[in-house]
Amino acid sequence: MFGVIEADWLDELPVDLISTDRTSINWDAAETRALHQWGQTRLKQWITDFAKWREPKEKTKNKERLKKGY
Repeated sequence: MFGVIEADWLDELPVDLISTDRTSINWDAAETRALHQWGQTRLKQWITDFAKWREPKEKTKNKERLKKGY
């Protein structure tokens, strides 16, 4: 799974919460808690939706594999 969240407002905060190499955010800061919670909620939903979408496809693939003998 790959996604991009544009949160340019983080750069405009009076306190620097993004690492120098731009790979992590200080999620313990009050300014980022709402974004962190939103991200956790959305990610759980996306994973659930993907699992529901994938399940019938996997069952079909597994049945085909069994028919072929592997």
